[in-house]
Amino acid sequence: MIHALYFIPNNSYYTFFIRFPFLTIAMVLVSIIFFIYVNHIQQKEIHDHITYAETPLIDELEKMIAQWRSYRHDFHNHIEVLYVLLEEEKYAEAKQYMTNLHKKVIESQSLFPFKQPAVQALLKAKMVQAEEKGIQLAVKSEEMLIFPQMKSYDIVLILGNIIDNAIDVLHDSNQQLKQIEIGYKKVLNICLLEITNNGPQIPSDMREKIFTKGISTKSEGKHQSMGLPTVKGIVESYNGEITVNSDEGTTSFRVALFIES
Repeated sequence: MIHALYFIPNNSYYTFFIRFPFLTIAMVLVSIIFFIYVNHIQQKEIHDHITYAETPLIDELEKMIAQWRSYRHDFHNHIEVLYVLLEEEKYAEAKQYMTNLHKKVIESQSLFPFKQPAVQALLKAKMVQAEEKGIQLAVKSEEMLIFPQMKSYDIVLILGNIIDNAIDVLHDSNQQLKQIEIGYKKVLNICLLEITNNGPQIPSDMREKIFTKGISTKSEGKHQSMGLPTVKGIVESYNGEITVNSDEGTTSFRVALFIES
């Protein structure tokens, strides 16, 4: 119909009053509809991106909350023991119990040198999870801050996902001694985080693919294909690099991040 308006004779008295207002209204309506459609597509992409980014963080927070509930339960048990000992006037036993408990708390604090509260909470929760599955988790670092220019929740996602991956792999293995070691150091302006486990070797053809969404070396039923692609996306958003080296008996994930001076 719009095209047909051009066939109105130019000498017609009604040409101007029919053609141009109609075309203007039609173009405005088409523009509005197109804008609404594009905006809908953009909002959907943003929503999908946020959902993809938040899912692993929510998982980690739920695990940390569950672990803190366990800590609260343990604390309640310790208080009950002390209360009974004091009520029965067994002061020597109460003092010894309190001394041992205090020693254990100090030792657990010394295991995690990092000052960030979120990082400490995550590592404590992961250590308990690892111990429940017969896995030893150790942290070695002389630095007090891990990736100081990175947001805490991004650090939690990186550590949580890689540690979870290591726990799952070791839990499924038949090894007698199962270990995870977290090392962190700063060399000039480069920060290096290395998480090593003594689980089975990752095949060479899978080492790059495991950072791709939908690819996993885990057995069915585990949280597959989300963690490592998420970690890679976070690291690259800070212009960093993540690599994996794996041989017989040792698999190591290394995150390298340049820190501006």
